[in-house]
Amino acid sequence: FKGFKKLPAISVLRSFSAPVSLKTDLSKEQLAELIALDTDSVNRYESARELVIDEIKSIYLKNAAGPSEIIIRAYQKLISDPSTDPMLKSEIMTLPGVDTICSELPHHDAVGVYHARELFLNRLASALRSELDHVWQHRQAVPYRPEPDQMSDRAFTNACLTYLTRASREVYEEQAFNHFIKADNMTNRIAAYGILCRYAGPLCEKATQQYRDRFGQDQLAMDKWFAVQMGMSQVPDLNLVQKLASDSLFDLKNPNRVRALLGSFARNVITFHLKDGSGYEYLAKHLIEIDRFNPSIAARLATLFDKTQKLLPEAKARSVEILTRVIRQNSPSNDLSEIINKVLQCDQTK
Repeated sequence: FKGFKKLPAISVLRSFSAPVSLKTDLSKEQLAELIALDTDSVNRYESARELVIDEIKSIYLKNAAGPSEIIIRAYQKLISDPSTDPMLKSEIMTLPGVDTICSELPHHDAVGVYHARELFLNRLASALRSELDHVWQHRQAVPYRPEPDQMSDRAFTNACLTYLTRASREVYEEQAFNHFIKADNMTNRIAAYGILCRYAGPLCEKATQQYRDRFGQDQLAMDKWFAVQMGMSQVPDLNLVQKLASDSLFDLKNPNRVRALLGSFARNVITFHLKDGSGYEYLAKHLIEIDRFNPSIAARLATLFDKTQKLLPEAKARSVEILTRVIRQNSPSNDLSEIINKVLQCDQTK
C-alpha cells in the first residue's frame, strides 16, 4: 500500500466463531491502536490481553516500570469512548489472572508474578483516575432491571470503582461501602463487598456482618460470602481460612460450601503459596478428610495442586512431598489417588 505515513495495525481472524491460537509480530503501538479502535470485540480484547501480559511479564522478569504510556493512552481512549459497549470495557479492564500469566512462563514464583500484576494494576488505576472518576460520578442511579443494557452499565461502573479504590483507597473505600449499602441487586453488592474485603478494614467488618445478618439463611448468597472473603484476602497466612472453616455456617459435607471456601483459598496466590508450605499442608489435610465421604469433591480440589508443578524448585518440592505423603500414609480413594498421581507424574516430566 502507498500513501500511508505508518504501517497499518492488522486485525486478523475477524468474526471467527472458533478459538484459534495465533502468534503475531504486532508491535506494542499496533496492539494499543487495536485496543482503542478495533471494531471486532474479540480482537480488541485479545490485543489488550496480549499487551498486558507482556508488560506484567516484563515487570516480573526485568523489574520494568510498566504500564507504558502506550497502554495508558489506549485505556484512556477505551474508557472515554461512548461508542464502545460498557461490557466490553469492563472485560478489557479485567486483567488476565496470575494463572494465565504464569502459563506463559517457565518455572516461576507465583507470588512474585502476583505482585508484578498488582504493581501494574495499581499504577494503571492511578494513571486512569480522571477518566474513571468521571464515569463513576456520572453513573445513573436507576431501579434494577435484569436487562442487557443495565448489566453492561453495572459491570463497567463496578470495574471503575474497583480501579478507583486502588488509585485512592482513602477517597473511594467509603464510596464502595455506600455502594454496598445502597445496592438493590447482588451484582453491585458483591462487587462492592469484594472491594471492601480486599482491604479488610473496619468497613469490611461492618459489611461482612450486615451481609451475614441479611442472607444467613440463603445458601447461594452465603456461598458467595465465603468465596469473596477468601478470594480477596491479601494476608499471607492461614488465619482467615481457619476462621471461616470454624464458622457455624461452614459445612465440610456441603460441596458448594467447600468449593466456595477451600477452592477460593487454593486459587488465592497469597494464601495458598505460603513460603513454609503450610498452605499446601492445609489443603492436603482437608482432601484426606473430605475423601472419606465425598471422593469426587476431594479429587476436584486436588486438581488445584497441578499449578504447583511449574513453581520454583523449593516450592514445587514441598508440594510434591505433601502429595506423596497423602498417597503413602493414607488410603485415598481411587478418584483422589488418580488425580494426585497425575500431578506427581507431571512433576517427573517437567
